[in-house]
Amino acid sequence: MLNRFLPQFCTLGGILFFISQPVFPQPPDTLWTKVFQVGVAAYGYSVQQTADEGFIVVGKSFKDFTTGFDIYLIKTDANGDTLWTRTIGDSLAQVGNCIQQTGDSGYIIAGLTGTPAGSRNAYIVKTNSSGDTLWTTRYGGDENAEAYYVEMTSDSGYIATGIRYVSGQGKCVSPEAL
Repeated sequence: MLNRFLPQFCTLGGILFFISQPVFPQPPDTLWTKVFQVGVAAYGYSVQQTADEGFIVVGKSFKDFTTGFDIYLIKTDANGDTLWTRTIGDSLAQVGNCIQQTGDSGYIIAGLTGTPAGSRNAYIVKTNSSGDTLWTTRYGGDENAEAYYVEMTSDSGYIATGIRYVSGQGKCVSPEAL
């Protein structure tokens, strides 16, 4: 799998995505490049090669600069051609920082969501293989928190890492403290 060797780039107005082979002694060969136009601005934060040899990308997109941003998913085939896209969000801000394919061919996303009080919470989203949301959960309560990484565990659960801000200071926390 290439996911440990994939550089990530973003562009205003779209997501720039390029794939290269893992060749260490020399600069990698570029196999293809793609720019995905999404709303007025989009940022790709995580990419993973999927079991079907395609790719899944997660980040955030802006519908316009007045309504905030949503989690944005792009599923491609092995050549980078778009198979589907999904937006996950509500009236509050949502960002996807990490995405992993799960054993049921769905996806688990770690990120953040806004709160009505104006803070942000760590946000975990589970989708099916088509990117449709199955469930979401938040961590952080009244304190600001953000999830940066998530993966499936051997017992089919999930483990996430992130940060929780306590009294204005960022603190790294253990997964169960999220």
